[in-house]
Amino acid sequence: GLKEFRWAFERLYPEAKHWNGNPNAADTDPDPNAKLMLEGPSAINNLGRKELRVRWHGSDNFMGLDKDGWVVQDSSAAALQILMRPLMDNKGERVPDTYTLQVRSRDGKWDGCWLSCTPVNHLRFGGWLRAYQAEKDACPFKLIQDSACHLGTCKMLSAYATPPQQTPLLGKDPGHIPAGFYLVQQRHAGRVYVGQAPDAEADFFEFLEVPTAVALK
Repeated sequence: GLKEFRWAFERLYPEAKHWNGNPNAADTDPDPNAKLMLEGPSAINNLGRKELRVRWHGSDNFMGLDKDGWVVQDSSAAALQILMRPLMDNKGERVPDTYTLQVRSRDGKWDGCWLSCTPVNHLRFGGWLRAYQAEKDACPFKLIQDSACHLGTCKMLSAYATPPQQTPLLGKDPGHIPAGFYLVQQRHAGRVYVGQAPDAEADFFEFLEVPTAVALK
């Protein structure tokens, strides 16, 4: 309801032009041949085994990894590529619209790793997205499209059915895996992480197909 006043926010806060949902943001991509994947019926359930880039809607920022494996925003041509792995249930059937995310990286350091979230303690400290070596640590994400989503976008829900046991995060509090929350940018200790938030605060994401594959190690 306030979108007609967005120009005023952008005048006061120049960074607002990069907020989610900016209708005037350039729809650019480091690879002009990349294809937006979430348009059309059943598109969200047909991403399995595709190598994609994940972009924040309304910006030219993609998911990337820093030198320590934390997921960050990256606007470069070397932005992170992700192989979408369909999640299977204990009967060997696909879980609808749900995937684990495997890193495809040209530099080799994180190639073949899996994206997952750190535990969250009772103070809501943690829950940030990073790369892990073992597939058993991978977090499944359910891609959600509802009336709040812009055309061609989705929200990403942490979808553990039974969260694994966690080692202590702070002191004696082991924390817990953040199931049932959505990915969103969060600032902590002077830097920005990709963390967890309720539905109303969720970021919107676009998935773009990358025509050139990256060979795994």
